[in-house]
Amino acid sequence: MNEIQKFLLENPVDDISEEIILSKRLKDVKFKIRPMTGSEHQRYQNMCITNANNPKKRNFDLTRFQSLIVVNHTVEPNFKDAEWLESAKIADKDPMKLISKVLLAGEIETLSEKILSLSGFSEDMDELIDEVKN
Repeated sequence: MNEIQKFLLENPVDDISEEIILSKRLKDVKFKIRPMTGSEHQRYQNMCITNANNPKKRNFDLTRFQSLIVVNHTVEPNFKDAEWLESAKIADKDPMKLISKVLLAGEIETLSEKILSLSGFSEDMDELIDEVKN
């Protein structure tokens, strides 16, 4: 086994997390995020593409993509917390509806971008969308 392989075994990606300040509005609280794996990223992309087999009608739902990232890679607060979903009166217990209720649109975008950055992406969201479409 070479040095790179040893390093990667000793430093698994599931141990990575980061605390961030999301916005001026939420400056007094820290959000804890974790990166996504390549397979998670691919799964979210696939879930957000419509008409995948028709290049002329292919569409990518960026809002859904960002929401999937935020819901699944924000450790704290936990948007999947059943008690919180109930307290927020989210009837169908959909965490994607909760983030839309408690975060501003720009905060959702910023949070998803920070998670993407922690996941190793340095490209902006427009470049990622273009990559998915092609």
